[in-house]
Amino acid sequence: MRFTRLGPTFLIFALYLVFPAAPVDADVVLPRLMGSVRLGSQFIPCARKDEHLVISRDSHLDPRCTYTGGVEIVSSNVLFDCRGALIDDPEGDDDYGVDIHSSISTPIRRVTVRNCYIQGFRNNLRVSRDGFRRLAAGAEYRNGFARIELRNSRLLGAREVGVLVNPYVTDVRLRDIEVAGSGDAGIYLEGGSRENEIVRSHIHDNGYGDVDSVNGIPFFIAETEFRYLSTGREGLAIDGSRDNYISDNHFENNSSGAIFLYKNCGEFVNQLPGRWWPRRYGANGNRIRHNTIVNERTGVWVGSRMSENQLFFDCSDEPYVDAGLLRIHEDFAKDNAVLNNEFVDVATAIRIEDDGARVERNRIESQFPDHVAILVGTGRRTEVLGKPVTRATIRSNRTNIFLSRSAYLWVFEVDNSQFVRNRLNGSSALFHQGFPPTGNFHLFVERLWLP
Repeated sequence: MRFTRLGPTFLIFALYLVFPAAPVDADVVLPRLMGSVRLGSQFIPCARKDEHLVISRDSHLDPRCTYTGGVEIVSSNVLFDCRGALIDDPEGDDDYGVDIHSSISTPIRRVTVRNCYIQGFRNNLRVSRDGFRRLAAGAEYRNGFARIELRNSRLLGAREVGVLVNPYVTDVRLRDIEVAGSGDAGIYLEGGSRENEIVRSHIHDNGYGDVDSVNGIPFFIAETEFRYLSTGREGLAIDGSRDNYISDNHFENNSSGAIFLYKNCGEFVNQLPGRWWPRRYGANGNRIRHNTIVNERTGVWVGSRMSENQLFFDCSDEPYVDAGLLRIHEDFAKDNAVLNNEFVDVATAIRIEDDGARVERNRIESQFPDHVAILVGTGRRTEVLGKPVTRATIRSNRTNIFLSRSAYLWVFEVDNSQFVRNRLNGSSALFHQGFPPTGNFHLFVERLWLP
């Protein structure tokens, strides 16, 4: 796809959304089903397979059918059981495979979706409170959601985000699911959402929708063609979402990394005012434990936008660096815990750029000598604002990296922090000063060039 005469403000935003996700092998729809059909559940037969289904009571599908109209769930106390049926968007033009939503004045509680195979929608699953932009500060969680569950399901090949948990949604539980092949992030926890769980799930091969490592992505400014190399997106984006529990999952081979924690800077306040809303909270107080993370560029990145250029994102937050082609906004991801995880062949296993992080009892293995176990510190915030990373606890981590002598690194400055009982290749480890990592040209853009 080619774009002509686009202004730079729209450039990167438009391009990273429009390229479709790569296909994912789906030889096995579901290896097993859980539970049995509840007494009194409404059966939705193959004759209705092309309808848009609006569900307000217990319902189940025919596993022999492919349902192509999408599903809305709009009431509490619903068990929606696909029984292994496929919910598909073969034309690639529908928004949501399963959409659980209600108005901000009506809570939805005790909804379970299970045994589903969903593929090809813009978002394969969305949970949303309609009208969330109108919620006033301090009143965002009135009429809140509770116990919204997705279980034993596969969500493949979403055109954008695979699972989208929208602002101020609470208590969504994703358990025993697979999310793969999403063009954007695999799972996205939006700003203000909180107290969600992602447990025992497989999140892999997401975020490649606009990645072309050979030719780059073309775009035009006036009559001049440029190309850019995209980073792609991560398996799990925790964007201003708080107090979530991420446990016992397997992350592998996502484009830019596994789990990124950050706060959106209020993107496109002037260019897309209908989509803008104030981001009030940081990605604080999350617990990331007992996960396995394999073959990623970055495993867990706390404060992932702290030093990133967001010039073209038209942000409402005040920048703390604004000079020429560089605009940087302070990121917020405080008091997060990264505990008892296993990292295998991850270039930077854990990266910390905000305060109060606990990084304890992780195991890090790699066959590549240049890989880094833990990197603590943030550059421009330290230099410009005089605010180095503080209150970090790096304790009892075990690392084996082939031929490495310095896998635990700090950069710029680290204040009021602890580094104790960490091991490297069987010996006591030291906390070494490292070289600052190379930044990208722009958030999501590794480099830009004229062909």
